[in-house]
Amino acid sequence: MNSNPHHFIVYVIVLLGVSLSVFSASALDEYTAIGEYINPLNSDDCLEINTDKTCYIEILGLNMGTTGQWKLNNERISLLFPDGTTFRGTVKTDAILLEGFGALPAVWIKPTKSPPRLRDVAGRYAKEGHPDEYLVLDTDGTYTKTERGIGNQLLSISGEWEPDGYVVTLLPLGDRTLALSVAVLENRLYFTGLFGTDVWIGETREEPTEEKEAVPSGKPPEVEWEKTFDTGSSDWGIGVQELRDGGYVILALTIPETDSNGSVLPITWLIKTDESGDVKWDRHFSESKSVGNFVQQTSDGGFIIAGTIPGTPGGDLGEDAW
Repeated sequence: MNSNPHHFIVYVIVLLGVSLSVFSASALDEYTAIGEYINPLNSDDCLEINTDKTCYIEILGLNMGTTGQWKLNNERISLLFPDGTTFRGTVKTDAILLEGFGALPAVWIKPTKSPPRLRDVAGRYAKEGHPDEYLVLDTDGTYTKTERGIGNQLLSISGEWEPDGYVVTLLPLGDRTLALSVAVLENRLYFTGLFGTDVWIGETREEPTEEKEAVPSGKPPEVEWEKTFDTGSSDWGIGVQELRDGGYVILALTIPETDSNGSVLPITWLIKTDESGDVKWDRHFSESKSVGNFVQQTSDGGFIIAGTIPGTPGGDLGEDAW
């Protein structure tokens, strides 16, 4: 057994000013809708869209908590409940926009690992489908909104704005009695009015539709966090993948012992962490003496591992797929 145990470190690095290659899907698949949502104006309200085609909605203001079924047709989603109630809406990348009146929340968002900060929200936004209508949120806490009004004329109004969690409050003319609460997530703002919900997209942070080469900004990358994973034996990190819930899955290899022939007995080690790198669970696949080479998250939230089982001296020196 190795007398000098190895361990490995996982770094999460934030690249500043770098344009990453992003591809936009040509059609919305069902997995886009699956997940847990909150009402940004009341985080105690929840909406769950499950892989088994069931859904659950809980709205404290309506004293409602019920399970039903959901179905998707392109971007249109329908929530069907046993009492005959049906909610319909539109699925976005990070939100569901339901159509309704009264106490029914119109905007439901998938919460990120932390609410947006002021510096992340500030910027210029264009109304989806109407690029000549825009909103500028300045870092000094003021804003200007230009939108078409009566007679299709472009009108501008200014005021102050305040970020609070997943909500931005607009104060026209600085008057709090005219306050308007707007849901915010990533680079999108969701304005709900009498005729539905409008989406305003941050122009400087909108995802490109074509692959672009990374352009260095001259600023060095920053380490957001680092974690050491150590069994006390010889450990090697094989790969890491960011997951849909914001956490990570790490594929590693550990060699805790040798056999009677002096051969090492590798064990595949799978580690699941949260977004901060704290271990939620881990598992050793010791029964197969395997070497994992690749891990992938499956559509049901599980994982699949591919690898090899090494041969042994004096026996089969080949490798079996695992």
